[in-house]
Amino acid sequence: MEKESVEFRYYEIPADMPLIALQGEEWIREYGNDPMHFHNCLEIGYCYYGQGKVYFGQRAESYGPGSITIVPKNFPHHTMQTDEEPNRWEYLFVDTGRFLRKVFPNYAGMAFGDTANHISTLLRRLNGHSFCISGKQEPELDMLLRLMFEEMRRKERLYRYCMEGFLWSFLMKIARHMENEGQFEEEFAETGLCSEILDRAILDALNYIEEHYMEDFTIKELAGLSHMSPSNFRRKFRSCMHTAPAEYVNLVRIEKACELLKTTEDRVEEIALKTGFHTAGPFIRSFKKLTGYSPLQWKKMEGQSENNLRNYKVSVLKGW
Repeated sequence: MEKESVEFRYYEIPADMPLIALQGEEWIREYGNDPMHFHNCLEIGYCYYGQGKVYFGQRAESYGPGSITIVPKNFPHHTMQTDEEPNRWEYLFVDTGRFLRKVFPNYAGMAFGDTANHISTLLRRLNGHSFCISGKQEPELDMLLRLMFEEMRRKERLYRYCMEGFLWSFLMKIARHMENEGQFEEEFAETGLCSEILDRAILDALNYIEEHYMEDFTIKELAGLSHMSPSNFRRKFRSCMHTAPAEYVNLVRIEKACELLKTTEDRVEEIALKTGFHTAGPFIRSFKKLTGYSPLQWKKMEGQSENNLRNYKVSVLKGW
């Protein structure tokens, strides 16, 4: 049976903000033509009008006006509307790790040694579960999200500081929601009814790849993080991510290389070493296989179209 297509869509988060916003008339559209995809950061979505289903892996949840979706990084998902008229969504994509590391030192009363543990715990909660909830049921989340979209729309004086305050409150309320969800998931795990448990089994491995892509590690080590045998890990990883673990590692490394090519003047050999390749030769071959261009050709291109990055059933695309 031919496997379902899936795309890795990455976003470059600006240095002066922990997030980007996708908003405006462009996001009044028909939803359903896009394949299953996943991102390199947390996705927060808000539906202004329209109806349909959001697919989180194999699990589907209905959405309607006022629905809020939370999708952790590296989690396959897509949206399928059920009505005939265009739907309107807006999105925030957040680098939660960078944001939390920036914010936590500013809070008094926390022992310095506890900071890393607090950040790690919060990231596990924020990246541990995808869901769709009604803004009517969670009015505080609805209010905070609308305030953030309005700040990003107007961008008035000091809006960055307002955004950090709203985002901090929003993420802490989401983390609290995740904590409450934990008991629910444990109950369903015992009966085998929670279809997301399989996806979460490899979450630690995905996060490890994101943080250690520049280092040497084996599939056996990744399997150990997920408490599986290598063969079982490969099977479950492919089932969840629609690609092999080694191919996914390569995708992440090439994604990071694209960012370095755009933002630095490093030589190709230096970028190869920084992204986990021992020499330039394998790096150039992998880069060209995924993008269709050599690293130098990519660097010289004025605007990298999302169609430049293709890899058969798995695609690395820059944003939407």
